[in-house]
Amino acid sequence: MKNTACQEMDVLAAVLFFYEKCLNYFGDEKELSIFLEKLISAKQIQIDLLKEVCEVLKKDTQIKSQIIIDEEISCAVKDAIQANLEKLDEHRLSSDDLIVSVIAVETSFWNEIFLYLIGFVKDKSVDNNEALMMIRRIERDIRKFVKSLPNAGKYFTKTSILPQIWRDKILVVDDDPVIRYLFEKFLEDDWDVFTAADGREALECLAKNYFDIIISDISMPIMSGLKFFREAIKIKTKLARKIIFVTGACQLDEEAYIAQRQIKMLYKPISIKELKDVIQELLVNE
Repeated sequence: MKNTACQEMDVLAAVLFFYEKCLNYFGDEKELSIFLEKLISAKQIQIDLLKEVCEVLKKDTQIKSQIIIDEEISCAVKDAIQANLEKLDEHRLSSDDLIVSVIAVETSFWNEIFLYLIGFVKDKSVDNNEALMMIRRIERDIRKFVKSLPNAGKYFTKTSILPQIWRDKILVVDDDPVIRYLFEKFLEDDWDVFTAADGREALECLAKNYFDIIISDISMPIMSGLKFFREAIKIKTKLARKIIFVTGACQLDEEAYIAQRQIKMLYKPISIKELKDVIQELLVNE
């Protein structure tokens, strides 16, 4: 968990530095400067909240993260920021470039990671509501500023991406709402993601929809992951080869059952890259 918090702090610090340099560079553009000042204030508050999280993590070493932020993912935002800083130093960064960059950064998964970290220590003196309000305020300020621009539409249109006729569907089954939310955010760019809080709810989803992949926790209330699996393959036998179990720990008999049937299983903390690779592998081998 401490490593995830450090990665988040590095990204926030890089973004803050970029915004501060842009404020100095675009100081003559009044509306843009006001917008940047709001973003800078928000980043400073995020950093202060994250410092509180780090203090909690120093005192409580038992808090464990359930996800791993791969280096490739971690560097994505920082590399983009660095590229824009170089353009700024060379006086090649336009206000259009800046706005596109802000939208890309502030709609990236790093705000979800920030909320994830805050949520993990919400009962340990860090104000979870303040964090959530901060993210919403950032989104509102961006939307308001962009809508005020004469050519607002172009900033929200990804013209380089062709519409997809078919997107594979993934069902995420986990009793932890934070994990469901994170998996949905991490996977939704590539697949249509649905969620269920337990095995029984997942069976109801199966009755209404077709899913290409199911990602399921093992230990859940109401109906466990394994019981859900046994019931699910009665509905559609093909799902036996399309399920990925994720778990922090499981019993030896559960592990043996999963291994015997050659079912994919990932242990928490989960690498997002590894999870995506396994999903692609199962889809390709259909």
